Amino acid sequence: MNMKMIRVIFPLLLLSLVLISCEAADSLSGGKDPKMNNNKDMMRDRERMEIEMMRDRERMEMEMMRDRERMEMERRNFGMQDEQMKMDKQRRQDEMNFEKERIAADEERRKLDKEMQKEMIAMEESRLNMEKEMMQMRLEYEKEIMQLQIEHEKAMYDLRIQGETDILEAKKGLQSQP
Repeated sequence: MNMKMIRVIFPLLLLSLVLISCEAADSLSGGKDPKMNNNKDMMRDRERMEIEMMRDRERMEMEMMRDRERMEMERRNFGMQDEQMKMDKQRRQDEMNFEKERIAADEERRKLDKEMQKEMIAMEESRLNMEKEMMQMRLEYEKEIMQLQIEHEKAMYDLRIQGETDILEAKKGLQSQP
C-alpha cells in the first residue's frame, strides 16, 4: 500500500472506531433522558457532517493531485504554454471553490456548535432550577420535622410537669390527712 492510500484510509478507520465507540456508549447508557438523546443525535449528525467534509476534502485533494499530474504530463508532452496557463487558472479556481466550500462548512459547524452550546446552557439552567426546587422542598420538610419534634418535646414536658404536679398534690393530700 502506498502512503497516499494509508493517509486516506487511516483517518477513516480512526473515525469509524470513534463512531462505533460512541454508539456503544450510547447503547450502554440506555438513553434515559430524551434531551440527552437529542444532543447525542446532534453530536452524531455533527460527526457525520465532519466525516463527510473530511471525505469531500480528501476527494478534492485527490482530484487536485490528479489535476496536477495531468497538467505536468500535458506540459511535457505538448509544451504548450497557453494550455498550461489555462490549467493553472482552472486549478486556482478549483482551489478557490474548495476554500469557499471549506469556509461554508466551517461556518455551518460553528452555527451547530453555538446551537448545541445554547441547548447545553438551557439544560444546565433547568438542572439548577430543579436542584433549587428540591433544596426548597427539603428545607420545608426539615422545618416541618423540626416543628413536630418541638411539639412532641413540649407535649412530653407538659406531661412530665402534669405528672409531677399530680404527685405533689397527692403527697399534700396524704400529709393533710391525720
